[in-house]
Amino acid sequence: MTIDRIRINGKYMEEKLKRGFGTNDFINHLNISEEEFFHCLKKTFSTKSYNLICKRIRNNEKKASKLSTKQTTDTEINTESQTVDLEVENCISPLDVLKTQEFELVKEICSIETEHSKLISKRATLKKEFQQQQNQLNDLIKKAESIRKNFETTFSEWEKLGSDMKSLTNLINDKNSSLESIRNEIISLQKISIFVYSNGEIEIENAGKFEFKQDTSISEELFAKLIQNNLLESLTIKTIRQLTKLILIIRNIESENLCYELTFEDNTVQELFSSIN
Repeated sequence: MTIDRIRINGKYMEEKLKRGFGTNDFINHLNISEEEFFHCLKKTFSTKSYNLICKRIRNNEKKASKLSTKQTTDTEINTESQTVDLEVENCISPLDVLKTQEFELVKEICSIETEHSKLISKRATLKKEFQQQQNQLNDLIKKAESIRKNFETTFSEWEKLGSDMKSLTNLINDKNSSLESIRNEIISLQKISIFVYSNGEIEIENAGKFEFKQDTSISEELFAKLIQNNLLESLTIKTIRQLTKLILIIRNIESENLCYELTFEDNTVQELFSSIN
């Protein structure tokens, strides 16, 4: 046990001295050396109180060594001891109290300062971590700013390309519309060539988009009328069917306001066709 941890005050000394404590009793009870004990007494009490306490300790030691002496001697020692007790009690002055308080406050301040130093050290460590994290955050902010600028550039280019694409799409649509109009005009001005052969075949050239789809019911109805026509008595059934198809083709062409020209291989068939159409 070190001296600065010894708790000695007037109350403690009075209690132990009344019990007859001598030097050995104190150092054994406090578990310190004799030198530490008396050093602590000097530090705690005033000079006058210290001297009286030492005197009382010596008296206790003498009392312990003379227990076998006469009663009269014991009575004198007890009387003197009581006198010293009163002196010690009366000599615990306000200065002693203040010194005790000073000692306790010094210890408390040392403890608080130690805790304060620990907080300073811990705060310094946290400051380093904070600065590192702040640097990392700044790096992330710079990186995010760079990404944002790149994104804005890319997005701007993407929007421009979209606008260009829209313009080109509109231009393509306009061109296709013009092309469609021109093609329709070409078709309307271009004559469809129809060749009527003696073998019953019909060939169509320069038809463009025109496509003939024969309706069987209409074809049979027209064929029935033609076969009863006296002008066509000299024609074969095959030729009459050829004329039936030719008439329906011409009707479809005319319904689409298209031009056409006919070429007959057989002049007789051409004349008969002209007479019935």
